[in-house]
Order: sequence, then structure tokens, then C-alpha cells
Amino acid sequence: MRISQPAVIGSVLLADLVLLVAIGAAAFGVAGSATVSTGMAVMTIGAVTAAVAVSLQRLWGYTITSLGNLTQQIGRISAALALSFAALTDRKSVV
Repeated sequence: MRISQPAVIGSVLLADLVLLVAIGAAAFGVAGSATVSTGMAVMTIGAVTAAVAVSLQRLWGYTITSLGNLTQQIGRISAALALSFAALTDRKSVV
């Protein structure tokens, strides 16, 4: 049986997006609505999810070769998350 490469890559991308949204929602749920409004939480989750997906695409994270190399993929995911949070963090509020 042959598996379509675009189907595999699309499935991984979809799984990444779903996991990022779920983790973001859980994080804001734990932090509580007292710290951040719901609208800001939704916008932040959307921005981080989009930034990670774009970063992984630019870092060649969504290729069959990359998906088969766990250590390389972990490095790419870490880099994408770090880039996303760095881009979305207000540097003035960091002490």
C-alpha cells in the first residue's frame, strides 16, 4: 500500500495545529481568566499557532525526511516555539 506524502505531511500539520490550540487553551485555563481576557487568549493562541506552523515550514520541519528524524524534529520544534514566543513577547515587560 502506498501512502501519499502530501497526506502524511498534511496530517502532521493538522495534528500540530490541534495540539498547539489545545495546549494553549489548557495553559490559559490553568492561568485563569483573571490574568488575561478571553479575547486576548484567543488572539495569543492563534498567533502562536500560526507562528509555529510558519516557522516549522521555513525550517523544513514538514518534509518526509525531517519527520523521520526524531532528534532533528525536536530541535526544529524547539526553535519554532522559541522564535514564536520571542516574536510575540513584549521585550519591555521582561526584566
